[in-house]
Amino acid sequence: MSLASECVLVSWSLHVRLIQTRCQLSQSNVSTYAYAYPAVIMSSARLPTLAVLIGAGQRGRVYSNYALDHPELLHVVALAEPHPLRRKEVAESHGINDKARYDGWEAMMKELPTPEATIKLAAESDSAFNDALTSTAAVNGKHPVSVIAIIATPDTAHLDASLACARAGFHLLLEKPMSVTEDQCKQIAAAVSDSGVTMAVCHVLRYTPVNRLIHHLLKSKQLGDLLHIQHLEPVGASHFAHSYVRGNWRRESESASSLLAKCCHDIDLISWWMEAQGPNAPTHVASFGKRIHFRKENKPKGATDRCMSCPVESACAYSAKKIYLEPLTRRAEVAPTPSPAPSDSSSPAHPVTATSTDADKSSNDLPTPISSRPVQRWYPNYLALTDSYTPDMEDLVRALNEGPYGRCVYECDNDVMDNQVVTMQFDAGQSASMTMVATTDDERTCVRQTRICCSSGEIEVVGDGHTVTITDFKTMRKTSFQPDQDPRWGASAEKIGRLSGHLGADFYLMSTFIEAIREGDQSKLTSGAEASLRSHQIVFAAEEARKESKVVDMRQRQQC
Repeated sequence: MSLASECVLVSWSLHVRLIQTRCQLSQSNVSTYAYAYPAVIMSSARLPTLAVLIGAGQRGRVYSNYALDHPELLHVVALAEPHPLRRKEVAESHGINDKARYDGWEAMMKELPTPEATIKLAAESDSAFNDALTSTAAVNGKHPVSVIAIIATPDTAHLDASLACARAGFHLLLEKPMSVTEDQCKQIAAAVSDSGVTMAVCHVLRYTPVNRLIHHLLKSKQLGDLLHIQHLEPVGASHFAHSYVRGNWRRESESASSLLAKCCHDIDLISWWMEAQGPNAPTHVASFGKRIHFRKENKPKGATDRCMSCPVESACAYSAKKIYLEPLTRRAEVAPTPSPAPSDSSSPAHPVTATSTDADKSSNDLPTPISSRPVQRWYPNYLALTDSYTPDMEDLVRALNEGPYGRCVYECDNDVMDNQVVTMQFDAGQSASMTMVATTDDERTCVRQTRICCSSGEIEVVGDGHTVTITDFKTMRKTSFQPDQDPRWGASAEKIGRLSGHLGADFYLMSTFIEAIREGDQSKLTSGAEASLRSHQIVFAAEEARKESKVVDMRQRQQC
């Protein structure tokens, strides 16, 4: 590459970094800004990958935020989103001009029917990009730019957008689930294969340092043969009430089953781990689940249909006031209960009061607590309530008074399971179980707990989800790792930036996907179309098993 071409590329990198800095500081209400030099100046002297964003909800915004943290690698140039306020906020954060903002993906595809048209739009919209593109194209003889479509529409809208983008030649980043029926998933996988584009389904858990370490340990057979996987998805009480009782995923007919919408992540993870020691397809699948708690018959006595006017709201675990207003008003929390003073060594550890009566025991029959503290409540997605990422209190109160998120959780029209277990048997005889539970600790919302039994050891991930502990039966030694703190496995908090969700998994997915696209190496991705289709088929089989009260033979099912 000539010195002039390299200078143009550096100029473009500085240009996008300055745009990013101005945007960040303006959003933080900082009145002044300074020029910020890029941490990485155009690795391999290439222009950033271009992206069109289809769907600017929570997940679409998260994935597109990678471009704000790493503008030298990704640049969002067009946006399709039907909600005007969401479209405006996300477009402004990326500097997308009015011409490239669309109210639907169909309108966008009419004006940007090919990746080449998207590159042309970027060049017309930004002179610095055009200069860099002209220079590098002259050197390499072709456009050194890849174009991706980030598809983060509602689950039921994945099919048509995915088919159109794949057939047009866009590489795809598709939010999970692939789609809501097995046939639709097969159609997407076929379109990706026929078009030759690269696709990753956003099974973000595959890409975390913790889960990659587990896969590595299984593949190496350091602890012998894999025998069993036990996996828990603790959805979180407030999170489940928000998304699966009051929210968009509350009814299977309008979105998908809670198993598909929430736990295709987890079934996919089990499928990936089971394949670590060689091809290993499931042979039988069973599942049991019910909607136990969030039902009308469990409504507290005296409760009304809406939380804002409910006289017993303060005593309800799922009060909309508590879930949505407290995080904004920062209501004072109850101070931690002090631990009891240490007893004298000569005193009994738990002294018994000689005058206690049976009535006293029945009203306070628990041991003396060693600690007690407030629980940090799950932070809600306000976008769902008001179509704004930063609602004011007036808008929020109006939404709770009038909209679905202010309804009593015992008076909603939800029908998805609030607890479910899936059991699986695999080719080589191994078994696995996955449990999804709604009513779990807010502080550990979606922090998966896993135990894997091997022939000569055990792997365990419990607690905060960052620590992998292995027990080696041969050496009778227990060793713990925190791979996300090891630079060979994880990234710094500064590099992860805005994509810290799912314990950093959102970042690791995006960085791996962009690297695969830029290097033209799909093998870097573990959640491609075929792998994702296989794990989705387990989910569909599990729902068939639950609904029909049977064990599904996967081998017979594949022949149908």
